[in-house]
Amino acid sequence: MFKPMNLKISLATSICVCLSLLSGCANTPDTGEALKNGGNGAAGMLLIDSDVYRKAANRPLDAVTVELLLSTINKLAVLSRYEKDSKGAYLLEDTFNTGTANQFCWVNRFLLEHKKDIPANLDYSDTYKWVDAKQVILVNMLNETLGEKRMKNDCRS
Repeated sequence: MFKPMNLKISLATSICVCLSLLSGCANTPDTGEALKNGGNGAAGMLLIDSDVYRKAANRPLDAVTVELLLSTINKLAVLSRYEKDSKGAYLLEDTFNTGTANQFCWVNRFLLEHKKDIPANLDYSDTYKWVDAKQVILVNMLNETLGEKRMKNDCRS
């Protein structure tokens, strides 16, 4: 019926699977680490388009930039809520170096430049409060790091 060799292989395989499952559970990241990873991924999606925001910041709105504006506001509303719900375990700027602070500064600057263009029937006041606060933090980060020097495509210029 059972050959001793098949039973030994089955038993060895079962033990390996059990140990793998147990050690996998023991090595899960803590909640704070998981929140940071999720937030970094969300912010990274916006940073990919920082050149688009830089070019659109000083440009009059057209059909494309209106959609970009509304889309970006919604993305930052989600990121703001994510940061708030983490109860301090995730802060956007904690993961930024000078370059990413500058890139995100352009995202915020685009929103701030076109704040007046938001239709009156849309209330993004909470999101804009968050964007205003983050912009101050990001500009301060750049000022502390760079001082009077300017980097290529510096958001402060």
